[in-house]
Amino acid sequence: MKMLRHALITLCLSGGFLLTACAFHNPLKDRQLANALTQKKPSAKAIEEALQSGADPNYMVSNGATPLILAILIDKPEYVRLLLKHGADVNLAGRRGHTPLHVAATLEHADCLDILLKAGAKPDTHGAFGRTPLMEAARTGRLQNVEKLLQAGADINGLDEMKRTPLMHAAEAHKNSLETVKLLVARGADSTLFDEDAKNAMMHAAEQKNTEVALYLMELVPDLNQRPALGLMMMKSAIKGGDAKVVEKLIDQRVPLNRDLSLVLKTTRVLQVHGAYRVLVRNGLLANGRTPLLWAAMENNLEIVKLLIDRGADPLQPDETGNRADDLATSREVIQYIRNQQTIQLRKYEEMEKKP
Repeated sequence: MKMLRHALITLCLSGGFLLTACAFHNPLKDRQLANALTQKKPSAKAIEEALQSGADPNYMVSNGATPLILAILIDKPEYVRLLLKHGADVNLAGRRGHTPLHVAATLEHADCLDILLKAGAKPDTHGAFGRTPLMEAARTGRLQNVEKLLQAGADINGLDEMKRTPLMHAAEAHKNSLETVKLLVARGADSTLFDEDAKNAMMHAAEQKNTEVALYLMELVPDLNQRPALGLMMMKSAIKGGDAKVVEKLIDQRVPLNRDLSLVLKTTRVLQVHGAYRVLVRNGLLANGRTPLLWAAMENNLEIVKLLIDRGADPLQPDETGNRADDLATSREVIQYIRNQQTIQLRKYEEMEKKP
């Protein structure tokens, strides 16, 4: 045993390696390091002692994190520096796939993120769900971190596993969404891209009822009033998100209210794209020839139902299976309103027939 120990020490010293970097692995000290980082009041002294006693700075803790990730989670820049000093791998991901930079990107303060970037953290590493640190910063509304990651060269149009971009994640954010979206657009983010669900950034905003973001992104769409298929796809998202303001703005853009998307798409090249038809069906966009009013009825959104009928949607128009809006709604209030409007519409038709 003594000979083996001597051989290992000799190996560590050869070639310029430091003995401290080849300290014998001590599982007890690994747990001591993890405990020092997870107790209510962590101390730099306890962390230093564990590291000097042989704790592995890249040890995978039971919850799947590394010591460096634990230090970032409690937002302690001094612990991050200490771990890096003792050999922590700045790009080592935890079991869930997130690297330290992914975690730091979601913090309110940017100190840890700055330290990691200076230490060589890679800004475009794909973590859980294929997200990059920029996507994590964007979806959590960390505007300052978005700026710093862009300065570090992060790919502004990178794609995750669902082909979603940082802009799409920012459009869904519940904090600083509009500011982040505007920053990304100003830096070159492409608002015309679609993900695997055939949704662009505007649609993501509309589904989350991020009204200002959806309206801003809508303004970036050229000639929307001449693109009925895209307008209907946007309206579907706005109806799903219950965003009446966005629906009204789309109506102002002359989105056809009494035509279903499948008919509109026959005049476009959208369905010629590989897999596009399957995606649109999966998201209910080509389901049984349904119009915006039928979508709104299925969502039981009385405000949008009223808006659509007031702006010209036909309450009597059925889908391909013969179901009308009142057949698809489940709310009594919505059903009653639609049926009243159907009665009014029938009377109008009767009066028109009586005219010579």
